[in-house]
Amino acid sequence: MIQEEKPALVILDYALPGFSSLAIIRALRAKGGNNGKLPVVLMGASMREEDVLIGLEVGADLCLAESFHPQVFVARIRSLLRRAEPAKVY
Repeated sequence: MIQEEKPALVILDYALPGFSSLAIIRALRAKGGNNGKLPVVLMGASMREEDVLIGLEVGADLCLAESFHPQVFVARIRSLLRRAEPAKVY
């Protein structure tokens, strides 16, 4: 679905039923091209510190393990999207 829809950002739950979020991130990063630059957020209430480290090492741009303020979440997403936009040439 990511290949067809070409989203600006992917948010994955760490505990996806029937899927490995880490495998999805690895596959996105391995394909290179635009998928290599696609911002990926990994989140989940059951994530431990080592899960956050692994998520970042496999290619997640942001890992959120605990509860957070919704406005902080939106600000972080906006920051990721700003960095993902192609640079403007003047």
